[in-house]
Formats: sequence, C-alpha cells, structure tokens
Amino acid sequence: MEHFIRFNIDAIAGVGAGMVCKVVEYPFDTVKVMHQTRQPHEPRISSMGHVMRVYQRNGVRHGLYMGMLSPLLGSMAENAVLLASYNLTKNQFISFFPSTKKEPWVPALSGAVAGIATGYVLTPVELVKCKLQNQNNLTVKEFRGPFDVVRKTIASRGVAGLFEGISATLLREIPGNAAWFFTYETARRWFAGERHLDELKPYETMVSGGLAGMAYWTAFYPADTVKTAMQVSSGDRGFVAIFRHILREEGFTALYKGWGITAARASVSNALLFYAYSTVEKLLRKTFLTESD
Repeated sequence: MEHFIRFNIDAIAGVGAGMVCKVVEYPFDTVKVMHQTRQPHEPRISSMGHVMRVYQRNGVRHGLYMGMLSPLLGSMAENAVLLASYNLTKNQFISFFPSTKKEPWVPALSGAVAGIATGYVLTPVELVKCKLQNQNNLTVKEFRGPFDVVRKTIASRGVAGLFEGISATLLREIPGNAAWFFTYETARRWFAGERHLDELKPYETMVSGGLAGMAYWTAFYPADTVKTAMQVSSGDRGFVAIFRHILREEGFTALYKGWGITAARASVSNALLFYAYSTVEKLLRKTFLTESD
C-alpha cells in the first residue's frame, strides 16, 4: 500500500511541477524550434531576432505561445510518468540492493529507465507542438490548432504518424534523463552534506534543478534537432538519413542550433520544476505517510 501511495504522490507532484515548468519555458522552446527549422539558404537570426519576428507576426498568444495546449497537458503527463517511474525504479533497485543507496550511478540508471517510459508519452505531444511552432516560419498556416494537427496526421499517415520521431526522442530521453537525475541527485547531496535532503534550502534545490536541466539538454542535443526535423517534414526519412543530411548540408554545428537559448531556459524552468515538485511532494508525503524517507 505504501508503494502505491508513494507512486501517486510522485505523479501528483509531477503534474504540478510540469505545469509550472511548461508555462515558463514555452516561449524559449518556440524560439529553439525556429532555430532548428531554419533552412541552410536562410540568413542566421539571433534568438532575440526570432522573438521580435514571431511577436510582430503573431503576437504573444498566437506566436510565442502557439500550440502550447498540447505540450502543457503533455508536460503534466510527462512529469507525472517521469518522476513516478524514476522513484519507483530507484526505490525498487535499492530495496533489492540496499548497499547501492548512495551510489551515483543508481539515479543515472533509474533516470534512463524512466526516459523510456516518457519517450512514448512525449513523441505525439512534441510532434503536435513542433508542427504548430513551425508555422511561425510559414506565410500560410496549415493547421488551425492541436486537434487539427492530430486529425490531419492520422488521416494522412495513420495513428503511427503521431509517433514520427520516436527513435530520436528515445535517443534524447534515455541519456538525457540519466544525466538529468544524476546531476540533480549529485548536486543535492553535495549541498546537503551531513544534513537530510529534506533540510535543503529552496535555493539549493533550485540550483540543483537548474544544473540538471542544463545537463539534460547538453547530453544528446543533436537528437532533438533531428527529431524536430523529422516531425516538421512531410517525408518518410528516418533518423539516420536526416542526421546525415544535416551534417552534409550544414555541418556539425547545425546539430546544435538553438542549444544556447535551450540551455538557458532549461536552467530556469528546471529550477522551478524541481522546487515545485519537492515542495508538493514533501507536503503530500507528510500528509499521507506516517514516516518520511
């Protein structure tokens, strides 16, 4: 019964954290997609240039926050699945091998396992998001909203079309979440020293989360660039074909288009995410469990 309660506590805390994170980071994500979908023949534009361009064309709601409903709901589901499956995996592993409780590779391994689960949640959500965000580059809009993207995708390619880019998503999520949780747990333990982790100050949790966000997006960023290209294109090219195309046409640095603004927004949004998660999780744990871990 206790494991069931813990799982649901992590899931509920993850929902709240995901909502906070997505509202903060979404405009930055829109700019990242603008960077990643720039064609080789188009001039380079700075992140601020993209912000002004999108704002002048479509404003805040229909520009910088274009297509946010799908990823907002997806982020809530993603973080519920991610954080609950991470803690379930970690706690199960430690229960079988108690001596590994403080081993740094346990969070990394548990994060990698959780990344597999979230990859299947994220792919359809990010496909819808990328197609809508990419319309900021187009004169004529193809989609009216997230449900229109889903309807047209299923009509043209079947349900499997919603999972276009799953290979790239998994290549990003598995190492990314391993780096995410490894960095977060390592930083928290460093800050805590001899203290219990529940005694961390808010800024210590937020700094740990910010570092984790940067680690996630640095671990395998090229996979995200390829995923975006797969999801906004209408062709049937796979991960390897698009990866080679980008290398051949634009060079290695093109795989990191938009990394700067992505790492910057990740440090802020993940600081808030982990602070929100730890606050809600601690409150629920004290309310529904007799003992804290």
